[in-house]
Amino acid sequence: MNFEQIRQNYPIVEIMERLGCDTSHHGYMYHAPYRQDKTPSMHIDARRNVWCDYGCMNPDGTPVGGGNIELVKRITGIESNIEAAQKILDIFNHIENSIAPVFSKTENRHKESSRIIITSTLNMVLSKSLQFYLQQRCIDPNLASRWCYEVNFRNGQDGKELYAIGFPNDRGSFALRNSFYKGCNGQGVSTIIKGRSIVGPLDREDRHFYPNAGKGKVLVFEGFMDYLSYLTLYRTLDPPHDVIVLNSTANVSEAIPFLQSHDSIECWTDNDESGKRVQTIIQDRCPDSDVRFMGACYSRYNDLNDYLVCETEKLCQGQQQSRGQRIQ
Repeated sequence: MNFEQIRQNYPIVEIMERLGCDTSHHGYMYHAPYRQDKTPSMHIDARRNVWCDYGCMNPDGTPVGGGNIELVKRITGIESNIEAAQKILDIFNHIENSIAPVFSKTENRHKESSRIIITSTLNMVLSKSLQFYLQQRCIDPNLASRWCYEVNFRNGQDGKELYAIGFPNDRGSFALRNSFYKGCNGQGVSTIIKGRSIVGPLDREDRHFYPNAGKGKVLVFEGFMDYLSYLTLYRTLDPPHDVIVLNSTANVSEAIPFLQSHDSIECWTDNDESGKRVQTIIQDRCPDSDVRFMGACYSRYNDLNDYLVCETEKLCQGQQQSRGQRIQ
């Protein structure tokens, strides 16, 4: 299946529904799912399967818009058209129609040159734009500052200076995220033992600092926004159990040895094909542990943060309606 077929065959509104977005509308106008949009300002042309957001402008003054691939990139933070197209196939359970990227030698060199170079870090999130992004995701910036950094970095490809919320992993690098960027400056899982982050491999000489590592229950999250969403939903600053944040589903094998040492494993992974693959791998490779899949708790949504955002919006709308009734 090629890009054109994906653009034609998968309706934008149905994609939004499967990602847990608000699909209430006034005529052809919908709420933009990737930003706060109190008044519906995104027009969807179902016949052509394209969208246009009149409340969000490009640098040249034209409205942001495109097809289903461009919308998925906006909603998920994915940068690659190939990955966005694969995401569409995944949420429709068409994983067999995979799209394999093909790089020439020149493209490989281009990809290597785009590595991330960290220029500075701050152990709290102070940027107003980053705080606003967190608030859009219903995460308290103070909670995020407990676990995350504000990271300034440079794209090795073009030297452009950027900044993002950085979540540290065991290898001393960061998973990076802001409203338009999702990436990392080094692969690796993030291990949290009894409320303390690990920096470095667990078999290092100072392992004795964590005598309870590998006992009881461990929680598994795909990304740190879901981890922060869990803390928000349970109204706690620290996790009640050990935690592994994969930062990428490709890192699941790295997490297995630590998971195997636990009696109980809770998988708070996405309700899509990649999340199911993670669950299957953990189930197969941790046969002595009680593995529970928690996706049923947010089954109508793609992930835990989508659930948090949508349920918070519903609660706010209900409170507003209740106040209106009292006034009448």
